Formats: sequence, C-alpha cells, structure tokens
Amino acid sequence: MDGNKAPLLPGQDLWRTDELHQAGYNDRRIAGLVRQGNLVRLRRGCYIRATAWQTQKTGVRSRQLIAAHAHGTLTTSSGGLVYSHASAARLHGLFVWVEDHRVHLTQGTPVSAGSHGRDVVAHAANLRPADIVFIDGMPCTSLLRTVVDCCLTMGFRQSLILVDHALRKGLDAGRLGQVCASMAGRNGVRTLRKALECADARSESPGETLSRELLQRLCLEMPELQVEVDSPEGRHRLDFAWAG
Repeated sequence: MDGNKAPLLPGQDLWRTDELHQAGYNDRRIAGLVRQGNLVRLRRGCYIRATAWQTQKTGVRSRQLIAAHAHGTLTTSSGGLVYSHASAARLHGLFVWVEDHRVHLTQGTPVSAGSHGRDVVAHAANLRPADIVFIDGMPCTSLLRTVVDCCLTMGFRQSLILVDHALRKGLDAGRLGQVCASMAGRNGVRTLRKALECADARSESPGETLSRELLQRLCLEMPELQVEVDSPEGRHRLDFAWAG
C-alpha cells in the first residue's frame, strides 16, 4: 500500500477500527495515517477521512461527530439510544447558535456520568414512538420533542433561534403551545413559553432573530419582516422595515 494515502474504501468516509483491520490496516498503520494527517480520530474506535473533515463547516462537523458515534457504536433502533437535544437539532438542520460538539442522547434508564465517554451527554427519559424519527438512518427525537428539550435546557436567545427556525420548517405552533401548557412548573418551561411568544417563522437566520430580540429588549418598535419594495434598480426584499 502507498504509505502517503488514506485507505480507499468506496463511498465511505467513516470507519470503525475493525473495518480498517479488515481492509488490511493494523493498529500501527492506523496510528501512522493519523500522524500523517490522512485520517482523523473522531472518537475511540472511529476515524474519518481527513479531507472529509477539514473541508467542512462547524455545523457539518457536529453532524459528522454524531455519525461517528452512531457508526462506532453500531447504533440501531433496537439499541435504546436516541439522539436528542443539541445533537437532534443538528440532525434536523436547525440553527444551533451555541457551540456544543458533544453528542447528546436520550435513553430510558439513567446511566452513570461518563459511562458513554466524555464527549457524550446522556439524558434519561421515556420517549414515546411519536417522539422518535430517523434521519440518515440515525434515531433522533422528533422536531417537536427536540425543540422542547432544547428550550428546557438552553438560554432564551438560543431557544428563540431554534423556535423561529423550527416554525419556519413547519413545526405546528399550536401543538408546541399545548406541550408548553402541559409542562407548567417544569424547570426551563418559562424559557420555552417566552420563546414561543416571541417567535416569528419569517426570520431566516440567527442574525435576524437576534436583531429582533435586541430591538425588543430596547423597547423599540418592532418592524415588519421580509418586506418587498420596488426601486429604480428593481424589486428587493428587506429583512426589516418600518412603516413611514
């Protein structure tokens, strides 16, 4: 084999250690590929092609870390592990403003801290079948459950970003309101309620959401969103506009 090239496995960027062994790479050779920069060790027992890692943006890398966990642990629907919270938000393609590259998962029984590894946060909760969907073959919480879980554990601005984006993706605001009402007294429910009250599905980016939130804190008049105007140069769409 050419010592300067990463393994060429058709259509595959992620490998478990045993898969590399089957491809003819012993532990010493794998370590050499990591040192040479051809492979990146994402977590114990799972590697990714370096070019697939280095060219990706932060959000994509977070999804790759989740995929690495799923690939490395052979996660299946019968495994009892469901990706949740910030990890589920990543899988749903929601804007995640707060950096959190840990893998969040939910399972029915509590586990001791660190039993899944330092890069994993395990939450204990009983999920209903309606709370679970599959994205890219990985089990994760539904869009509704994901937004609720995140808002119960995150700050208001991140929660508002998530609710804005989830509504834009089609989340039913009425259903979210029902869930919110059923959770009176729960830790974090005030953040969820406030985020829903202030949310606007017309926001198209975290920047727009945060700008709107700042205007509200400053007690300024709230603008109309995504307003189309005509000018000698043509028709334009403005993020914000105030009536003259």
